[in-house]
Amino acid sequence: MSRGGGVGALAGPNITEPPDADGASFHPTPEGWLRATPSDETLAWARRMEAEGDKTKPNDMRNFSKRRYQGFVGERAFDVWLRSLSVTHEWHGQTDAKPDFELGAVSVGLKSCGSKRAWRPDLVVNVYERHREHPLRELFFAGFEHPGAVKQDRPTVVLLGGLPTETYFELATFVSKGEQLNPKVIAENDVWNLRTSKLEAPQVWLERVLR
Repeated sequence: MSRGGGVGALAGPNITEPPDADGASFHPTPEGWLRATPSDETLAWARRMEAEGDKTKPNDMRNFSKRRYQGFVGERAFDVWLRSLSVTHEWHGQTDAKPDFELGAVSVGLKSCGSKRAWRPDLVVNVYERHREHPLRELFFAGFEHPGAVKQDRPTVVLLGGLPTETYFELATFVSKGEQLNPKVIAENDVWNLRTSKLEAPQVWLERVLR
């Protein structure tokens, strides 16, 4: 990359000026995922976008702002990955009336899920119940790994893969607010959970979507 910390970092100050990408930013995992380290520039940009979003698009869901910040980091990584492969796409950012991304006629919702440990196939991704109402053809997931999960002093982001929206909800398990989300966490909102191992790996997902 030509900006934001060189090869191995995701960079870019705003949505209207996407970062340069050469594909070397991502490190494949044995599961077929793609891991990268967001630059300080990207993290600062995500915090600014989070603050702006909290002012213009407030939300009463608990901890939503924290997830909004993670979401922008995940969206940036997805955009960099597509650019590195010269995949034509549109990134709509905070535009409510549009999906996060469009790959031609395919609408894609990018969902970011946080973890305090390195991502594993048995960890779950989730989607809020209200997102079932969104007219999205595809869902794609990114894992936001907090500092200490993979690198001691900074977060990492891992592109996990995706599924057709209809397939996701057919396979996922519904968890009501107040129920046990996992052995250590109570659900704070109504969500649909799915093990990461059920997702199509990023490259497999992309090849299907572009067919």
